[in-house]
Amino acid sequence: MFTEKKIKNLIAGTYKKLQDVNEFLIDIKTSCEIDKNKLDEYNKLKNDINNLLETINYDFLHMDANENESPAIEIEQNKYYNNADVFYNKGLAYIKNNEQEKALIEFTKAISLEQNNPDYYLKKGDALKNMERFNEALTEYNNAIRLNTQNPDCYISRGDLFHKMKLYRESLLDFDRAIMLNPKIADYYFAKGKVLYDSRQYNDAINEYNKALDLKPDESLYYNARGNAYLELEQYDKSMIEYEKAIEINPNVPKYHLNKGICYDDIKNYDEALRELDIGISLNPEEISNYYYMKAEIFYDLEQYEEAIHNYDLAIKADLNNPDYHFGRADSLSELKKYDEALKEYDIAIGINPGFTDAYAAKAWTLIETGKFDEAELIINDGLKIDPFSDYLLLTYFELLALKGETAEAIKLIEGKVKLNPSLNVLICYQMKLDFENESSTDIEKEALKLYLEKNCNSR
Repeated sequence: MFTEKKIKNLIAGTYKKLQDVNEFLIDIKTSCEIDKNKLDEYNKLKNDINNLLETINYDFLHMDANENESPAIEIEQNKYYNNADVFYNKGLAYIKNNEQEKALIEFTKAISLEQNNPDYYLKKGDALKNMERFNEALTEYNNAIRLNTQNPDCYISRGDLFHKMKLYRESLLDFDRAIMLNPKIADYYFAKGKVLYDSRQYNDAINEYNKALDLKPDESLYYNARGNAYLELEQYDKSMIEYEKAIEINPNVPKYHLNKGICYDDIKNYDEALRELDIGISLNPEEISNYYYMKAEIFYDLEQYEEAIHNYDLAIKADLNNPDYHFGRADSLSELKKYDEALKEYDIAIGINPGFTDAYAAKAWTLIETGKFDEAELIINDGLKIDPFSDYLLLTYFELLALKGETAEAIKLIEGKVKLNPSLNVLICYQMKLDFENESSTDIEKEALKLYLEKNCNSR
């Protein structure tokens, strides 16, 4: 049976063991600095020991405030807490437990005791990055690199920071430096691929994912990422193969089924898309609202508006403040001619995102459907104050003016906007052609569309 005394002695002994381990690491590091060939062995050993220390530190650091320590324990603690690595290891434990503020305090203490250890600055940078204090994180990463230009982890961490800051060029340069220092780490190529993907260089991203898979052929995450790149390139067969491979390796990752469902949706195989989304939902994903939203969008495309509304409701229940969910629900209500409910839902979407110009246009169109032309015009003008070149708003305004018998004014409006922004004309012409061919367009609308198309789009 553990007595209070035994427990206190156990705690004291643990502090002593931690101190011994830290001293052991320092001795090993010193010997490795003499023999550079052993540096990789040291880093591996250090990582293994640090993983153990993180767990022990986290368990015991919470006891400090609560224990009525004996003098023996206080002596051991004082020795323990005068070592910079102790604060560093406590910081690692806090980061692992997603307690970034506490981790930051510990890393700062470690640096105050030892200013020349690049690992301390690196992890302090990680804590700051996790808190989205990006400029401060950059300073710490720069300090880490200043002290050790040969550690690829420093470049990877700074490259990831640049990625989050959308500084893609700088991010790629850092990932290239990391790869140059250690070309055998698959995750480095994967990280570089993600930056290329986000900067819409999809073929280059695929090349990096290929390199990652050459080194780590059983990593499902890489196949999923390569599938996403093929999807953006509209190479659906290749994309599907990648998602299936990812699912074969790890069938319990919800987002793989979500992405496969999106691929099926893009090729209009709605039954299979819904099946994959349901599998994803059954795996209880963190962002379950996305899955219901995708289902709702599919049912909307199938003109099954009641079923769409049901899934929008489920998405909204999971995430009340996503304007897209309210917007989609409003569109479905409008299709069911439940105009009053639709208008309220558009207002919710605009309330969440006041810059949501598509919601202004859709609300205006709903008002047009109910014959409230003056109110619709006010809403359109409110939206155009936010984005004067919104194609959706301009086309809605065009058709409103046409319905009011002001075709000449409608054409003049669009021509004036195109003159200010010539690139707009391609999109306007494309959408007008679709509207002209739409069976639901009225004769008045079609006549106005035809006049604009003939005059400005070289199309009949």
